[in-house]
Amino acid sequence: MQEAAEEPLYRRITRILREEIERSRKPGDPIETEQELEKRFNVSRITVRRAVEELVREGLLTRRRGSGTFVAQRRVVEELGTLKSWTEQMRELGLEPHTVDCQILKVVPPSWVARALGLSEEQPELVLRVQRLRYASGEPLALMIDYLPVRYVPDLAEKGLEGESLYETLEKRYGLRLAHVEDTVTAREATHLEANLLGIDPKAPVLYVKRVTYLENGDPVDAANVISRADRYEYRMSGRLPGRRFSPSTY
Repeated sequence: MQEAAEEPLYRRITRILREEIERSRKPGDPIETEQELEKRFNVSRITVRRAVEELVREGLLTRRRGSGTFVAQRRVVEELGTLKSWTEQMRELGLEPHTVDCQILKVVPPSWVARALGLSEEQPELVLRVQRLRYASGEPLALMIDYLPVRYVPDLAEKGLEGESLYETLEKRYGLRLAHVEDTVTAREATHLEANLLGIDPKAPVLYVKRVTYLENGDPVDAANVISRADRYEYRMSGRLPGRRFSPSTY
């Protein structure tokens, strides 16, 4: 395989594999090992690895430690700023949500949580910490850690959640009227614990969301961290210019 002057060799391999994935591969299909790709394209291991890493970054391939590299499921697209529960959004995408290892504990809140919930940072009241590892169609996608003042959910630790959804539990069991959320999104490297839970490489990129949910009276009821796999997840939001009416013909 000769390297074209105008195209680096690893990019040519990336392009060929990308076309194969889009044309004839299904999510979950394994791709050849690095050694097999070396022989197929008659290139070095470094070149093969760089090509595969490019496709992993694009979200077309995913690595499973101890198993190999596979064609990735399509990315999950979640709307920011919506009060739809994660469970509801996954089902709308045709995925089956599932929770693993739900832990509910009384804790002293981190500083940012105390501020977000309007609690004293000097002598903060205890809150309930709800940690859930969220799966969609058998694949770990997100680690969610919610903090709620005990006064709103006094028996949550004993009774647990209603099915998969925290929002559904807040509304149906406790009669809380949720009104809006505020999301802050950043990107960072996964910690070793997060990587282990999400089945990704240590220091792989993750999307980190701080989310505060408010009641109709304006009081904050939930402050959450959501750590999502960047190779499988993307967030989307829409907006409108003040005083403008959208017209496709003028865009």
